[in-house]
Amino acid sequence: MMHRVAIKVALSLFITGCLAIAAFPWLLGLAADRWPTVPTQNLQYAVQGCLLLLLALFTFCLVKYYGHQPNKQLRQYERLFYHYPLPMWVYDVHNLRFLAVNEAASLKYGYTRDEFMQLTIQALRHVNDIPKLLDDVRRTKIREREPYRGIWQHMKKNGKLFKVEIYSYPTRYDGKDARIVMAIDIDAEIGSMIKADDFGTRYELFTKITPDCIYYYNHETKEVTRNHGPQSIFGYSLQEVDNTIEWFIERIHPEDKERVVQSIHTAEMNQQSRWISEYRFRCANGEYKHVLDRAFMDFREDGSLVRTIGAQQDITERKHIIEQLQQQNKVLRDIAYINSHEIRSPLTAIMSLTKYIAEDYEKELPLNPELLALLTNASQNLDEVIHKIQFKLQHPEEE
Repeated sequence: MMHRVAIKVALSLFITGCLAIAAFPWLLGLAADRWPTVPTQNLQYAVQGCLLLLLALFTFCLVKYYGHQPNKQLRQYERLFYHYPLPMWVYDVHNLRFLAVNEAASLKYGYTRDEFMQLTIQALRHVNDIPKLLDDVRRTKIREREPYRGIWQHMKKNGKLFKVEIYSYPTRYDGKDARIVMAIDIDAEIGSMIKADDFGTRYELFTKITPDCIYYYNHETKEVTRNHGPQSIFGYSLQEVDNTIEWFIERIHPEDKERVVQSIHTAEMNQQSRWISEYRFRCANGEYKHVLDRAFMDFREDGSLVRTIGAQQDITERKHIIEQLQQQNKVLRDIAYINSHEIRSPLTAIMSLTKYIAEDYEKELPLNPELLALLTNASQNLDEVIHKIQFKLQHPEEE
């Protein structure tokens, strides 16, 4: 396929150049008849300029055609975001304006996509919650490279309030610092929890709202108590789960283990009550899942650690989605760079060589094989740039 396109581009440019050379005397004669008082040399310059302009426009059309054909991969990325079943949006971290929203967000909140583009994320909060939102945004900027998770009260266009669980991750969108956000409606589950009468029912409802791996580590007895997470998230049987901290550490990915263990020790030494880390955790089948681990450390007044309570959240799918969207943005930036830098050189060479060939023809000199070879080489260089663009569109994951 690439070979065919190369031949097409080279032949198209060569034929166009030959036609321009052949048409030059005829066009010059027409111009002389039309403007007999204009010096012949001036007419020659004018005709040559017109031919070069036409050749440049033709070359530009070729580049546009082969460099901007609809691409299946990019359409998949677009569908991934805009047709994802959960509400998602991207906002500017500096002015909080929406940069992109998907269809699920429009359906959930009642705003059209155009209306969203005129709003900031404050529009989704009750006026009483805005100070808390702005304070949270400020703290998120300080930890700008970290993922975020939290439960908020949101407001629809009609004023109805409901609870959502928010997940966000930093990204770059259209050249701006931004965060991509996913919102999960948990209003019904929280309502069910409030109505529950006994502790057991409340606990079961809580595990449905937060299907994470909850753990409780007693630093005095060195025992770890866990909920259903090792079974429901990581696929272990009850017999395979040990109630020691070593069982947890052994299953951290080798490339992440030293960093995670060191961060835990640092939090203990500095008596930090809150600890957070992202790492890969091994499942029962040997595969690894990306997890976001948040913990609360309870210290005595003398600085000794009593207990650690935390939750491992499976963020594998969300991480893959975010990576795909970030990869799409990178591919588009690379293509823009190629269009503005690498195409210019062969295009300039083609225009210059065509001018030289036209001058030789005007002087009734035979076609210069070296100029034709240079023209062919420049055409091939242009074709290579075009195929570089096509390759990036079809293989965005490769450098």
